[in-house]
Amino acid sequence: MKENITDELRNIFREGKRWMGLELEYLKFTAAEKFTIVLGMLVVGGVCLFIAVLALILFAFALVEVFRTFLCPALAYTCVGGIFVLLLIVIYLLRNQLIVNPIARFITKLVIDGKEE
Repeated sequence: MKENITDELRNIFREGKRWMGLELEYLKFTAAEKFTIVLGMLVVGGVCLFIAVLALILFAFALVEVFRTFLCPALAYTCVGGIFVLLLIVIYLLRNQLIVNPIARFITKLVIDGKEE
């Protein structure tokens, strides 16, 4: 009787160690997957930001050329600069809706990825 109990306890302990090892492996794979997703999004976001900045510069010079048909060149550059300042103010005022909330939503979806399934 005593041997059966000690054998059962050893078996339970061995299975518990095996289960903990499997849980640790699952945690490693999950962390690697989430890190890969975040890193991929950062790379894509960086490339898109770089292209958007280049396009914005080209559009700014095109807008300056349009304004130069009506105004002197110095005033045309000043108007385009004012447009950018207004754009920065709008982005600052709407930073929660435009920047913080989408990032928080992405991180939340990444961390809590449907544990109910």
